[in-house]
Amino acid sequence: MEIDEAAWASLYSTVSRPFDAPETGKIAVKVINHYGDEVIKVCDVGNGSNGSPRQKKVWTAPTC
Repeated sequence: MEIDEAAWASLYSTVSRPFDAPETGKIAVKVINHYGDEVIKVCDVGNGSNGSPRQKKVWTAPTC
């Protein structure tokens, strides 16, 4: 199996890859530390419900 090191390294970030805003306007973020402890938080990212089209979103950890 080949591992794309650049793709794997891109996962270690506090900024997400762009994603379509869900219709609910909420996302769940799961963090797992090196001890295996898990935390899940539901965050409001908006959904373009103000009449504007849904846009790509980028989520930054400290804003949640």
